[in-house]
Amino acid sequence: MATGPWLWALVAAALFGASTPAAKALLGAIGPFTLAGLLYLGAALAVAPSARAWPRAALREGATRWRLGGAVLFGGVIGPALLMLGLRAASVSVREPLTTVSIVATGLLAVALLMLPRDRHAHAHRHERTRHAHWHRHDDAHHTHAHERLPRFGWHFHEHDHDAIEHVHPHEPDLHHRHSH
Repeated sequence: MATGPWLWALVAAALFGASTPAAKALLGAIGPFTLAGLLYLGAALAVAPSARAWPRAALREGATRWRLGGAVLFGGVIGPALLMLGLRAASVSVREPLTTVSIVATGLLAVALLMLPRDRHAHAHRHERTRHAHWHRHDDAHHTHAHERLPRFGWHFHEHDHDAIEHVHPHEPDLHHRHSH
């Protein structure tokens, strides 16, 4: 059975949910900045083995580098440090509602900042030839290349070419469907 990005997203969500109570318990013995650093060092070590296999081509685009840099700065440095300071200072009655709101706020910020509105529609459209890297599988009408030892329905990540294609299918604005009406 192939493990796709959904499984990893669920694992990440479970670990994120467990990190706040664990961090609160450790804050008495460790300072907030040290604890934030240790949390993200652990995350980096967990991702490091698979990160070496990811293609670097996706990082060549200027906008991608700025977005990634902003995500690292705010999500990996400033955010965790402020979270640890807040955990140390806030009571449970204040902390728990804020943690719940932060999940919704993170989703709203992702949509607003990444400009991926959820506007599902269908019409004839054309995709120009492009080369990029992203998670995909081969049963979606866009990805027609093949790999040895990889099932057709298996999710994987690498750099590849997309030939120009014209077709009709329901879609949302995303990496492949950048157009306006």
